[in-house]
Amino acid sequence: MSVDIRSLRTVTPLTDEELQRMHTGTLLRRLSDLRSLPESFEKSDWCQEEFDAVVAAEFIAFKDTAIWKQAYSDLKTLLDSREHIDRGGKEARREAQQRKQTR
Repeated sequence: MSVDIRSLRTVTPLTDEELQRMHTGTLLRRLSDLRSLPESFEKSDWCQEEFDAVVAAEFIAFKDTAIWKQAYSDLKTLLDSREHIDRGGKEARREAQQRKQTR
């Protein structure tokens, strides 16, 4: 039985240089993908063959692995260094409401 790795929920490991070139929105999506992975192989519904195929392909599949911890740490460090800009939607609506009331 052949395992189709593409059908399994995994995350591809990336180098620091690849992460640096990514857009912040893409990095946040990657953070979400990392967080959504199962805690461990034992707590998942994967069979041993699927696990072995993912390990051989060197993908990130479970949170209790060193590769997940390193990827998560690298990503959080990079995101912490990026500038945070509030969306401003709530503030813009509040200012528009105040302008209406002062007419």
